[in-house]
Amino acid sequence: MEHAGEAVECATRMGLDYAVDCGCGVGLERCEPSTGFNFDSPAFYYPNHMPLGPGMPLDEARQPASRWFPYWWSREAVRLLGDLFQEDRDFREILTGHRTFVNGPLSQFYRIVQRGNCCGPEANFGMKTEMEPLFDPKNVPPDLEPTDVGTWKMVADRGPHSAGLLTTPMFLQKYASARARGAVLYNVFMCKSFISDKAELLPSDEPNLTIRPGCATCHATLEPLAAYFARVEPASFVFLPEAEFPARNPTCKKDRNGHLNGPCNALYDVAFADDHGAMLRSAYSSPAHADETPAGAGRDITQTPEFAQCAVQQVTSSFLGRPISPDDDTLVRGLTSDFVKSGYRMRTLVKGIVRSDSYRKANNMSSTTWRGAP
Repeated sequence: MEHAGEAVECATRMGLDYAVDCGCGVGLERCEPSTGFNFDSPAFYYPNHMPLGPGMPLDEARQPASRWFPYWWSREAVRLLGDLFQEDRDFREILTGHRTFVNGPLSQFYRIVQRGNCCGPEANFGMKTEMEPLFDPKNVPPDLEPTDVGTWKMVADRGPHSAGLLTTPMFLQKYASARARGAVLYNVFMCKSFISDKAELLPSDEPNLTIRPGCATCHATLEPLAAYFARVEPASFVFLPEAEFPARNPTCKKDRNGHLNGPCNALYDVAFADDHGAMLRSAYSSPAHADETPAGAGRDITQTPEFAQCAVQQVTSSFLGRPISPDDDTLVRGLTSDFVKSGYRMRTLVKGIVRSDSYRKANNMSSTTWRGAP
């Protein structure tokens, strides 16, 4: 009733929910394939899992319509990584790159369907349609139809907020919270783990986990990493621009009962609010990181010495078929130095590994020996 008579875009959440004239659009551009209406019925067959070995069949099962786009998100990630390695591109692009690859279903998703995630509570802050999407719809190839599942095209630049895998739907859905996303950065790309201390966990009203006894050991590191993702809504891809959603918003104040109003409560954290304003959820430990966005996370992580060393450790461990040990320190240092000097090129790293004595000793069986034989 508040917005009665206003025009809405059919590709937005408000249009899809309330505008009876929207429908599926030309060529069903706003609809997913399905055998029924408003029922997530099994609609089609497609590969559910990759084959486990040569000659093994794909596991195929009838899937619900809601799995259509997530399946192609996973294929996008595979294409993105394949290009990174096959073209021997700078490995830092895994967290900083702007390019990607799309086929017909993905072009439909990024151009039309993704926009339906926005805007609910965001509309109360003046954002009725995505203002700064992670993937700018204007950059989607215009000549792909939703049915072009086998045609893949490169998108050189998704948009200014893109950051390699960190802003792909596959990553943002798999790791749905800001803390989960920050933990992946720490574990996978810096090869570090969160190890709690032995402090007793006592009852506490302290909302700041970076200083709460028993929690600070891990959260003093995790919370600033999570803050990089404060502008990407949990379990979604909606990006909250700084102009409309400042990290500390003076319009979101506590009322006399200590509560935030409905729209503010959805996006801002009452635990970090007072009568002067409230903090964007997940941003409290580092508002600067929140404004740097995932692109800042990719830039900052790839500039640390741990990033290159972690990549070398993981690839070397894979080739040696065992975990890296202190005995490998000299090898890892040499490989890391060459890897960095080469511009973070994987071919240089792989050459160094397969020419090393460690690799020779780890693979000393005869070429005629079938390793799977009893």
